[in-house]
Amino acid sequence: IFFPDWTERICNAEKKWGIQHDDSQPYFQRIKAIEKKNLEYREAFHCSNTSSRVLEGEKRYLEKVEDAEKKWGLSAPERFNLAKRIEMVEDVISSYNMRLHNCL
Repeated sequence: IFFPDWTERICNAEKKWGIQHDDSQPYFQRIKAIEKKNLEYREAFHCSNTSSRVLEGEKRYLEKVEDAEKKWGLSAPERFNLAKRIEMVEDVISSYNMRLHNCL
């Protein structure tokens, strides 16, 4: 049985995903190839979106650490990674907190 609507739809999807058109393959195989390509794209797109969101989150976190360093008059050595910088800020805040507590 010939379904011109399906043939056209499958051909359009193959073109969209850059899949080599092959009339010798049955519809279900061609549709599986289209779905596979679609899934690969979605995964790649999701990963790139996740990466950009992670980078945005890291950037905001770094800005907060830099802001805290500025407020507490700190200058982190270049060799310090983010975790060390956070630890340094926390230590200074704890120290000032104890000093302030002793004055009350």
